[in-house]
Amino acid sequence: MSDPVVSVNGHPITGDTMGLDAYLTLIRDFRAEHHSLTDHGHVYHCAEDFVLQHGTAYDPASFTHVDGAPRSCYGNSLVNATAMGWSYVEGYAMGPTGLVVQHAWCVRPDGVPVECTWPIDVIPALAYRGVTFSIERADDCTWNGDATVLDDYQRRWPLFQQPWQGEDYSIEWPDSPRLRVMRTVHLQRRGSQRAG
Repeated sequence: MSDPVVSVNGHPITGDTMGLDAYLTLIRDFRAEHHSLTDHGHVYHCAEDFVLQHGTAYDPASFTHVDGAPRSCYGNSLVNATAMGWSYVEGYAMGPTGLVVQHAWCVRPDGVPVECTWPIDVIPALAYRGVTFSIERADDCTWNGDATVLDDYQRRWPLFQQPWQGEDYSIEWPDSPRLRVMRTVHLQRRGSQRAG
């Protein structure tokens, strides 16, 4: 991994992060010229534009790992965030070959990022940049939009239709039996750990 050259909000920005940001910038600039969502009344050109403006860079060396189903980062992260009381993050990750993928992971309350899918002990990622979203927003996009927060295309990318001011935790999302069950299990687990 490259030596940190800059720090933003306590997160080191490495040469690899600059490579990820250069890729996201390239895609954003292309989309600004061709097929921009702003041509259809949106505030952002594309997901890459949104993440560049509002995402946080995460140092891959600071990640811990929990096992999850392969190629299921959104579901793995949503389940872990809900069951463990962690934050849900969507953004982009760059693999060791330079391949950039849209991705999801979690952040624990102590600030430690958690990779829930990518086997970082076998294939370490080089860079991450993402935005924290409410679990309810992620659940709604997954089940009611049949998509992800950053690519909720079936509902015409509602996230990009107004300037982002940070997650609004006061929004009342549709009731989710899935979240209720996962939170109940989490509370029961915490109760049994305290009793034991």
